[in-house]
Amino acid sequence: SKHVSILDIGCSYGINSAVLKFGESVTRWHLRLKRAGNEEQVALSDCQRFHPRLDQLPGVTVYGLDSSARAIAYGSTVGLLAGGFSEDLERELPSMALKDLHVDLVLCTGCIGYIGERTFSRLLSSNASAKLIFFTCLRAIDSKRIHECLITLGYEVSKVHAGLRQRAIDSVTERADAAIANCWRSYRGRPYLVADAYVAIRSPRSRT
Repeated sequence: SKHVSILDIGCSYGINSAVLKFGESVTRWHLRLKRAGNEEQVALSDCQRFHPRLDQLPGVTVYGLDSSARAIAYGSTVGLLAGGFSEDLERELPSMALKDLHVDLVLCTGCIGYIGERTFSRLLSSNASAKLIFFTCLRAIDSKRIHECLITLGYEVSKVHAGLRQRAIDSVTERADAAIANCWRSYRGRPYLVADAYVAIRSPRSRT
């Protein structure tokens, strides 16, 4: 079977890897980290949880890109990330190691708004290996510039899912703003922000 290499932009602690490789729940993951009093103890516990299962999906390798060195260190230590890059491409050019990384798929879920078209442009202009990109964007955030950037770089962008449930809305002000922008949905009686999902595929006519 084909080996798939993934670069997760805004990977945080390696949550997408935990979901893809081990079937972890994003909700339970966030609750556990929130309740944990000692991050070192959580890391030790997760080493014991994940290391014996690292061959569960041997054909999937996940690398992480995040501005938080602590998050990258955690994901790498517990085995969720095969390697990590603590870099902020909104502020700086990618390192040579990141430029040289070969990946099949780039993921970006939940961090558009913190990062924008500059990150995509700097990464994909210097590393042309990824032919496929999957990203989500909250409806409250305008992703037009990211779409334009990807098209300029030779990708064809398509919306593949609308109205993905994201985090709960807690404040009255945020709920009012979300209602005006039509970017929320009710779930079990609580309002949640929603996002749309997109796939970008590099055109065969673009440069490699």
